[in-house]
Amino acid sequence: AVVSTQSTGEALDANPNSGDAHRWAAVTGYYRASKDGPKAGVYNLEPMRFHLEKAIELNPNDYQAWTLLGNWHFEVTEMTGSNKRYCRWFAGVEPPTSSYEKALECFERSDSIQFWSKNSLFIALVHLRMKQNELALSELQKLLDSTTIKTVEDFRVRKTAHLYIDKLANPTLRDRIKGLFFRDYLLKYRVPIQMDNTRSNFTEDSLWQQFVNKNRY
Repeated sequence: AVVSTQSTGEALDANPNSGDAHRWAAVTGYYRASKDGPKAGVYNLEPMRFHLEKAIELNPNDYQAWTLLGNWHFEVTEMTGSNKRYCRWFAGVEPPTSSYEKALECFERSDSIQFWSKNSLFIALVHLRMKQNELALSELQKLLDSTTIKTVEDFRVRKTAHLYIDKLANPTLRDRIKGLFFRDYLLKYRVPIQMDNTRSNFTEDSLWQQFVNKNRY
């Protein structure tokens, strides 16, 4: 069964020096906050970072914690002006700040420890956000060369990589026209996500859900 918030808290109480317990505290805290609403999500930002950084401090070779921390920096950097205003006006919290460079550092550290296809995809996305198209394409190609379809995650990651490569290396006439009028259209392109909650379909999960699935059994 997926680790619960209560059992994670008990694990931390029993052993506050457990990196695994801190990593799981970040994950379960995220899901609890997502169910409690956007304001809870804002309040959980700093605790999430604390637990991930603590997990890494206790176990510097925890590649999953490095990826999740990179995802934290990535999402914080992606916060829009309206997101930040919500933090200040409705939650009464100053939004955290970060950068794509910090996210990339975490993702690359994870990759240096152990290959994880989802992590490679995020490295490519960061390069896109930093307008480093050639590096992004190289990372996407490396991802395809390094993975075969054995699991649902492999299918999703490879499908996503193919879509990005197609958009960047072989843009359609429509994409090119859009690029002329909407700056950074291709760089900001996001793969469409099918809104389906069933586990049987090939829908795109969040990185956090992928982490839970990876450690479910």
